[in-house]
Amino acid sequence: MAANLGETLSCAILPLQSTGGILLPASALVEVVDSTELNVVVDLQSGILGKMQWKNTAIPLISYEAAATLVPAAFAAGTKAVVVRIAVDDISLKYMAIAVSSAPRVIELSRGHIKEVPAEDELDNFLAYARVQVDGQLLWLPNMESVALHILEQAV
Repeated sequence: MAANLGETLSCAILPLQSTGGILLPASALVEVVDSTELNVVVDLQSGILGKMQWKNTAIPLISYEAAATLVPAAFAAGTKAVVVRIAVDDISLKYMAIAVSSAPRVIELSRGHIKEVPAEDELDNFLAYARVQVDGQLLWLPNMESVALHILEQAV
């Protein structure tokens, strides 16, 4: 059955630690983990904060804004991690965690609620398809394949 352009899509806004947020399909979110359960080893160069144990597996914990803009993000008290599914067939990494400032917010998004924002510089596009504005909030549409490849390259 073909989707009508007027239909909505369940999306999640992941509030980042320092600026804006990430917009993902709600189906990509798996679990929200409190910071008290995280083992963080900060690597400010690549945006990888460390690894966390999740379902008996060590998965990478990243600061998306640090990886995408090369600006270090502080790991503040109250930080949470959102485990997300990476649905890319050719990549061995299937899950990662993204550091967020608070719990994600699920919204119903239609085409008319999203506005593309011109990139400030090429670093904005490093791990993102685009920057968008939804209800006045600046968000990234991440390229999850590029994010996963970035993590795998740093794990050498």
